Amino acid sequence: MSGSVRQRGMGAVGSGPVSGVRRALEKLDAFPKFTKDFREQTTAGAVVSIVTLLVMLWLIVCETAWWLNVEVRETMEVNHHRNEQLKISFDISFPSVPCSMVSIDSQDVTGQRHENVLHNIFKRRVDASGVAVGRADAHSLGGTVTTGDQLLEEKTRAMKEGRETLTEESARRSGKDCGSCYGAGSPGQCCSTCDEVKELYRQKGWSFDAGTVQQCKEEGVTGDAEGDSKDGCNVYGFVMVPAVAGQLHFAPASEIGALHDRIFDLRGWTHSRWNSTHQINKLSFGPFFAGRTNPLDGVARSSAEQGMIWNYYVKVVPTDFSPLGGTPVQSHQYSVTDHSRVLGPSSRSLPGVHFSYDVSPIKVRIAEERHSFGHFLVGLSAIIGGVYTIAQLLDGAIYSAFRRRIGLPN
Repeated sequence: MSGSVRQRGMGAVGSGPVSGVRRALEKLDAFPKFTKDFREQTTAGAVVSIVTLLVMLWLIVCETAWWLNVEVRETMEVNHHRNEQLKISFDISFPSVPCSMVSIDSQDVTGQRHENVLHNIFKRRVDASGVAVGRADAHSLGGTVTTGDQLLEEKTRAMKEGRETLTEESARRSGKDCGSCYGAGSPGQCCSTCDEVKELYRQKGWSFDAGTVQQCKEEGVTGDAEGDSKDGCNVYGFVMVPAVAGQLHFAPASEIGALHDRIFDLRGWTHSRWNSTHQINKLSFGPFFAGRTNPLDGVARSSAEQGMIWNYYVKVVPTDFSPLGGTPVQSHQYSVTDHSRVLGPSSRSLPGVHFSYDVSPIKVRIAEERHSFGHFLVGLSAIIGGVYTIAQLLDGAIYSAFRRRIGLPN
């Protein structure tokens, strides 16, 4: 039998030294060849072949999807670059506070105001439903009062500079007939009618609330045509600060210090009028990168009582993001906790929304990666070879069992 197979094979032709070497090499052949006369095809082998092909195709699809999938790898290291700049972008709405009463300030951890920092801040009026009204106006950083002591300092400064204005009640107490312009007029200027006060507020670009002006109350005016008394304020923009611990304040504007003549009345007036209800449309640190989430985006806080203060404690983590095939981005992520409390009549603090942030000394590196094409080819080879080998073993086992059942030798 073996001789007949050899006669049909590829190595039976020729003689001499060359043919002897060829026959020696043929004995090393790990893949013996058979002619069609020695092959037997069975129904069971066909079923195994079809199942093998389907399994192989399914595994190839899974391997391809795995190779095309982008994996994200995160590592941590000590941040050696501590002299970087931190860009804080914000978009916050105060539905119950007019823009003339809101100001923004940035300070370091010791309470010193940041001077000469790059910023681009705008304020625009919003109605009760949060829809913007009119155009946005640029706003400078600074000019906030966060404590009663600062309010007293601003009051003293307004008195020295002649910017102090009197309420109608104080004017009567002092025997003067001059009506107050509520901080919008020049030193010594009198406002006898509601319209005069309203016009000066319009020239200043301040939000006008007729409910707080004595002349308007006496004339029976409860609000102007635009409904300014119901307007809120949307503050948005960014500020570039050193990447160290600091604070960002949204607090009563320092111009309030020139509205009344008695510091006790002024503090109480601020507590009653400055409603800390707010919605954080956006708060981010550094440029955006894919996959980053800002915990405070879309967060709304409602002040059930007047004179509330909100404090947010933010932990900023420097983050380097390397997208697959893209330009690396240096940015920041953050986590946050918040706390609120109602200020008592004797409290030294004033209502407001404050963000205290600290920069972590640990940097996070996020990199998008994909397995190499060589790895993909190795995986495909393993799938094809492994499935084919198992199929051969299974087919051989089935064929041997069938021959034993019918009484034929294996």
